Parts: sequence; structure tokens; C-alpha cells
Amino acid sequence: MSDCLFCKLVAGQIPAAIVYQNDHVVAFKDITPQAPTHVLIVPRRHIAGLNDLSSDDDALVGEMVRSAAAIAKQNGHADRGYRTVFNCNADAGQTVFHLHLHLLGGRKMTWPPGKKGKGKREKGKGKREKGKGKGTSLTVPDAEPTSTALGGPPERGRNQPRGTRVGNTSQRSTASPISIPSPARVLDSAFR
Repeated sequence: MSDCLFCKLVAGQIPAAIVYQNDHVVAFKDITPQAPTHVLIVPRRHIAGLNDLSSDDDALVGEMVRSAAAIAKQNGHADRGYRTVFNCNADAGQTVFHLHLHLLGGRKMTWPPGKKGKGKREKGKGKREKGKGKGTSLTVPDAEPTSTALGGPPERGRNQPRGTRVGNTSQRSTASPISIPSPARVLDSAFR
């Protein structure tokens, strides 16, 4: 595509700090890095975004991901960790409409993506109610309590009576927390 920034870069019409290339992909340093290692892996062939991929592109996408892993390893991030991200369309942050995979490494990543270190949370998002314990339980009326996957009783947060938590609210309920039957119980019932 003649007006695509990444197509021009792949063709050598625009300079870039290329860190890897082969017959199918080119990887170069991002001009506005969000981590000490921030590399973009792009296909040589113009594909606007994830929504434009077909099953014929499966090997290409696999090659992009494997290239990101190799570059991360080469930069010493394989053991500590790194992040790969495909953004799809404007609301997800895609600004150049040529498929590209971001590789970010060399710093501790936070969740959700985009946060650097501790920042202010949106009001009412991710906060625990004071004195409600560390975990939350999903409660469903008439659920029969069983043991957890690890074989113990269902867990509740400290100072949290059975059935008091639904998500991050403090609604009272007589329902029991959902739990997963123990593996022994599942296997035993499978052979009856």
C-alpha cells in the first residue's frame, strides 16, 4: 500500500532501527518506546489488522509470535517475562493500520496494560470493601457446597460469613459459594 508508513519502512523508504528480518517479517524498535525493549514485528505484506487475517495467514502470525519470543530471549527477557500485544482498530490503540505485534520487555508490567507502576484507579474499580477479606466468592442460590479442587472446603475471606459476597458487593444471601468437586469425587463418579 503506497501511503502505509510500515509498508514504506519495510521497503526501506523510511529509516528504522531494524533488529530482525526475514522473507516474511521485519522487526524494528518503536519510535515511542513504552519499555526498555519495545519492538514492533510487522509482516512484509500489507495486512491492515487482525480482522483482515484469513486462515492462509496462520503461519505468518505464528512466525510473528515466534520472532517476538526470539527477540525477547536475545534481549534477556525470556526468563523474567515480557508482553506481546496486537492492537486491533482505533479503540484498542492501533494508530498504524498495518498489522503489527508489540514486544515489550525490560520492566515490570502492570495489569491492566498501559499502567506504569501504581496509578490512580477508576472510582469503584478494583477496590475491596474494608474488612471484607482478600477474596471474593460468587454465590448462586441453591448451589450445593462440595470440596474445592484442592480437596479442602470452599474458601471465604476473613470475617466473611457464608453467602455475603457476590462480586465486590456486600449483599446478604443464603446461597452457598460455588466450588469445584475434588478430583477424586469426579473420577469416582465417572466410573460408576
